[in-house]
This record gives sequence, structure tokens and C-alpha cells, in this order.
Amino acid sequence: MDPERNVPKRSQFWFTQSYSDDTDYKIFGLITVVCSILLAIFGFILFSPIVSQINFEEAFVTPLAPYLIKIFEYGGFEANVTIRFLFLVSFMASAIGVYLFARELTRRQITPILASILYLIPPVPIFIFSFYKSDLYVSEIESAKSFLTIIYGDGAHFLALAILPFAAIFFIRFLRLGLNSDLVIAVVLCALILLANSFQALILIIILTVLTITELFIDQNRSKIKRYLKVVFLSLTLVAYWYTPEFWVNSFKDFLQFFVQNLKSIFPLPLIIGIIGLLFSFVFFARKLERQSIFISFLLFFIFLSLAVSWLIGEKAFIPHPHRLLPLVNMFGSLVVALTFTAVLDKLQIVERLKLESYPVWAKAIWAVLFGAISFIGFTLIMNILSPIIIELVSGENGLWTKVRLTVAAERMGVIGRAGGNFQLTDTRGPMWQHLLGYLISLLTIVVLINLLFRHKNHIAK
Repeated sequence: MDPERNVPKRSQFWFTQSYSDDTDYKIFGLITVVCSILLAIFGFILFSPIVSQINFEEAFVTPLAPYLIKIFEYGGFEANVTIRFLFLVSFMASAIGVYLFARELTRRQITPILASILYLIPPVPIFIFSFYKSDLYVSEIESAKSFLTIIYGDGAHFLALAILPFAAIFFIRFLRLGLNSDLVIAVVLCALILLANSFQALILIIILTVLTITELFIDQNRSKIKRYLKVVFLSLTLVAYWYTPEFWVNSFKDFLQFFVQNLKSIFPLPLIIGIIGLLFSFVFFARKLERQSIFISFLLFFIFLSLAVSWLIGEKAFIPHPHRLLPLVNMFGSLVVALTFTAVLDKLQIVERLKLESYPVWAKAIWAVLFGAISFIGFTLIMNILSPIIIELVSGENGLWTKVRLTVAAERMGVIGRAGGNFQLTDTRGPMWQHLLGYLISLLTIVVLINLLFRHKNHIAK
């Protein structure tokens, strides 16, 4: 036992240990690094054959993806090749991000492995197997493209989605510990999300707010509110060179239009259900640290799923681009299912019977890989059985998938039209004085962040 914290010292695999708030917890360990590398390799092998044959079509209103395209152009790479590369890297990074975020919340290995495998599963039975069975026809490639870019988003949207879990990890670490290093990393990652895709600005705020609320439920520390506001403020000022007042006005036009048109639909039943659900979640949460991961996962999954379902079934879009919520449903839904399966495995006491916690580190690493492989095979077989049923339910001329596909196609063509061509950037920042003011604010924020990081290093040296 640690006499100062009265917290049990835990093994490196953490299969059966309960959660505790250990401040000496490190994001990367030997087993975690091995799992992360294997997830990245597995994702690349799984999806590169299909992604390498897709000709992407998209335009941009934020500059990160166009910046990267320009950088790769200097190396002789075409824009479409760069987007393919970004899509593959985003897929690999998002799988790792889901794994690390689940591990940050649970401080275990079994739940993160399950969550990352579940996150990878959806497109596997439909497209991957068909590719390796025979050559894909043009129509099949178009179907795969449609499915992948809807489930995970377009190149720039998927890039922002891939960064989200990493930003959440360092944000929640900053809330708990208040370290300047975590603050700087969280701000930089949040800024990259905002520069990758403006839609994710709203999603980012929702996720950060939920994480803050759960932390306040635990100890009601007012300093966490200040830390939350500090991250949001510095993130926004860091991207002020692009997020000018004119850009904010243009971005909020669609949001206000959608929200105001459907505001009446919130009353009374959805509002009542939301309030009751929040109160019930708080009672269940009961300020117990070990239940925080359940609370966060279920709440975010419920928020994104309810918004998506209200559009798919009720035709009520409370935010613009509601189809972009589907990858978030997939991401946090994988966490929910992983937590559920973990609870079942804990009840069956499989890990205790195998005595995994007594194994050396190298043996635990092998078990982690085997557990991931077995989980993937098992879930893939289940999805292979269920996918024909799901396809039958959502397909058809008036089916949900047709609605989603047509919405995505119409939005994509609209953005490309406004941008003036494929892979073009639409600059809606307004007059030059707003550009200059934004650059000045961003420069000052960089100075502040460097100062915070320098002070952190001096504190460690002392």
C-alpha cells in the first residue's frame, strides 16, 4: 500500500483492479504502447486496400487539411493521395484514441481493448471481407466510399474526430491535476480540432462540458470550472487568426436556423426526459469515482444518439449536419458496449480464474494481444450475422441509409460549389482588419502557452 495515498499498488495489466485516482498514473506503458502499435497496424492493413482506391470529393472551410495538402504537394503528392493518407492516419489514430481514452477513464486494459475493437468493427463484415474474396467493382467501391465517409466523416471531419479522444484525455488530466503541461497539450489539440473542422467546435464543447460536470460531481472543486474556462478560452484565442468575428457569424447562421426551427420540438417530452435522465444519472453516479467512466460514456452516447435519432426518424435537426453525429455515436457507443461486456466478464470472474494478474509483464502483453484478437473474431462473427438484418432494415428507396447518403451528397456538393472546386478552401474570415487582429491574438496566445510550459519545466527542475 502507498502510506501517503492509501491506494493499492496496481499491476501493469490492471485487469481486475478497481479504479483509483493515482496521480502518478502515466498515459503510456509497455503494454499500452504494444497495443497502440498493433491497433494502428491492424487498422492500416484492414482499410488501406479500400481507401487507396477511393477518389475523395470535399472542400474546406477550415485550414488544417488544406495546409497539409499544400505541404504534401511540395513533396510531389497529389491532393487526393494526401486525403487518402490523412483518412488512413485518422483511422489508425482514432482507434488508438478510443483505446487510450477508455484506459484513462477506467485505468484498466480489458475495457479499452474491447472499446477499440468494437470501434473498428462496423464496416468490416460488409466491405472488408468482400474485398479479400474478390476484386471490388466500381459500384462496390462507391458503396464503400459512401459508407466509410458517413460512418467516420470526410477527410477533414475524420481528422478532427481522430484528435477528439486525445484532447479529452489531456483535458481531464488538467482538470484533476492542474499541470501546465497538460493544459498546453489540451489547448493545442483543441485548436487543431477547431482548425480541422468547424462542426467539431460544438462537439468539442459538449464533450469538455460533460467531462467537467462529472469532475464537479466528484469533489465540487471550483478550480475545475476555472480550468475548464481556461482551456476553452486559450483554445479559441489560439485559432483567432481564422475564427474571426465574421467567421463566427457565418458559422452560427446554420446552427441558429436549425435550432430555432426545431426549438418547439424540445418541449415538453424531450426536455422532461432529458432532465429525468440527468437526475437519474447523477443518482446512479453517486459521486463514486469508479462509476465516472460509465456516466461519461452513457451521457455522451445518449446525447449524440438522441440528436441523430431525432433527425433520422423525427426529421428534427437541432444542429446543422446531423449526419456527422453518426461517427460520434459509433465512438461512444463502443465505450458503452465495452463497459457492458466488462461488467459481464467481471461477474463471470474469468480473469481471476485464469490468474492473469500473477503473470509477468511479457505474458500479460501476449494475453492482451490474444484477448484483442479473440474479441475481434467474436464481434466480427456477430456483426456478420447481424449485418444482413441491419442492411435490410435501413436500405430501400425510402430507407434511413438512402436519406443519410443523399444528405451527405447534397452537403458535399454544396460546399464544393461554394469553395469553387474539389479540395478548395472557402475563406469566410471577413475584412482584413479582422485577419490582423486575429493574428495578433493568436500570437499573444502562443507566447502565453510557451510561458506556461517554461514555468512548468522550471517547477519540475526545482
